[in-house]
Amino acid sequence: KTNLEFLYNICNHASFRVADINTGFIEKYKSDLIRSTNKVSVEILALATMAELMPHISGDDIWDMSDGWLLNLNLQAMVTFLDHGKKTDVFVTYLASGFKLGIDGQEYKVDLLENENFDLSLLLNGTKVKGKVIRQNNDFSVFYEGAVAHLHHFIPGADKEQNGAGSGSIKTPMPGKITRLFVKQGDEVQKGQTLMILEAMKMEHIIKSPYAGNVTTMSFKEGMQVEDGQTLIKIEEAEKTSSERDA
Repeated sequence: KTNLEFLYNICNHASFRVADINTGFIEKYKSDLIRSTNKVSVEILALATMAELMPHISGDDIWDMSDGWLLNLNLQAMVTFLDHGKKTDVFVTYLASGFKLGIDGQEYKVDLLENENFDLSLLLNGTKVKGKVIRQNNDFSVFYEGAVAHLHHFIPGADKEQNGAGSGSIKTPMPGKITRLFVKQGDEVQKGQTLMILEAMKMEHIIKSPYAGNVTTMSFKEGMQVEDGQTLIKIEEAEKTSSERDA
């Protein structure tokens, strides 16, 4: 977390720009400098979603690719972000050219223009949106037009919010059907490795491992229906090295 947005608001305040400042400046203009509502904008959600999808533009198998290939259909997925404990679902449809995002019941066409280092530039319903996204694991700091949002990509089984720290139990985020399994009980898995594909609400949800370890329990098989909150798989986390513990 940073105070960059706060500093930006100070530097761009009308009184600050004309040097009308004193020791009571922050207290006097607190409502302008510190926003009381932190609802994440569509632009910030779009930037974060693209930052999440771009690393998977290529991969060793089709499930690691975001080129829209799915048996001649447009692949659909859902990305859930946490902001101050509030969940926001972004429904993604991979198109032959670009993406379609569903946010709060509205649809947005997205075309990526630039993706270089931390800078992202895209067209959102024809309007250019440019921002900076810094990612650390599943946490995203998104800088857009002076605002800074800190979002967490919520992944079932990987987050304290659902399962408790280090439980290793990956649960279904919603009722659905297991269409593909990529591991079996006893397998060693790496952090971020694709474990299975869950089809729910006519969308494909890629379930990945929250950390490196070993599969100790497999509760379901391909083709089986699952209910909301059921444990799909358990992973015993591998012992971290001293350098990883210090990181």
